[in-house]
Amino acid sequence: MKNMEFNGGPFRSKVLFGLLIFGTMVLGACDSLKGSLSVEKEFVGKSTSNRPNCRPYDDWDCETEKRVTFKPGQYSAEISQSGRNEIQMAIKVGKNSENILVKVPNNVHLPEKNGEFFIRGSDAGQEFDLQGVVSTVETRGDTRRERQSCTYDRYEQVCWNNGRTVQCGVQRRTYFGYETVEYYTVDTKKDLAFNLLQQGGAQSLAHFSGSQMTSEKIYTYRGQCF
Repeated sequence: MKNMEFNGGPFRSKVLFGLLIFGTMVLGACDSLKGSLSVEKEFVGKSTSNRPNCRPYDDWDCETEKRVTFKPGQYSAEISQSGRNEIQMAIKVGKNSENILVKVPNNVHLPEKNGEFFIRGSDAGQEFDLQGVVSTVETRGDTRRERQSCTYDRYEQVCWNNGRTVQCGVQRRTYFGYETVEYYTVDTKKDLAFNLLQQGGAQSLAHFSGSQMTSEKIYTYRGQCF
């Protein structure tokens, strides 16, 4: 079993499924985190897929569940949000992906930036326990001042000929311009590591590690657009 060093101490990782996606919604609805899943001991995961010939708008429930056995080896995996209290882990098997859904109970706190957590398999709806750790580092850049493109609206009186008479009225028109801005960037790196553990035990079944890089521009001043 693989151990990790976190905050100066050894940590036997568990699952970081919800870490970035849940509760705090660190990952947006369209974001995902990619990484590598190393299966050390064969385990079973419950996978969901749409039933053949199912019509989502006519049928009440199109999802079907199956048990998938993951053999020892290396797999590509991607974590994404699939619901308020549910995350999806897509594990690449050959040319296909198996979607493993993990439920997060209300009494489990998933760290937004840094911390550890544990989810029992009985709560997750899976046959393994999850224990994970997330580490986040934010780096602020220097403040910059520059001009950038922008748009602004003006209400103007316009006249037009309707074929018989000339009519006038006020219309809103959008113009392109430039504005002076000041801003700094915040680069964020999130590292995620977790083990899937034998349910009710300490034996490691699989180890996942991945990271995500994001950059945000924080404006401290915006001049008039003209």
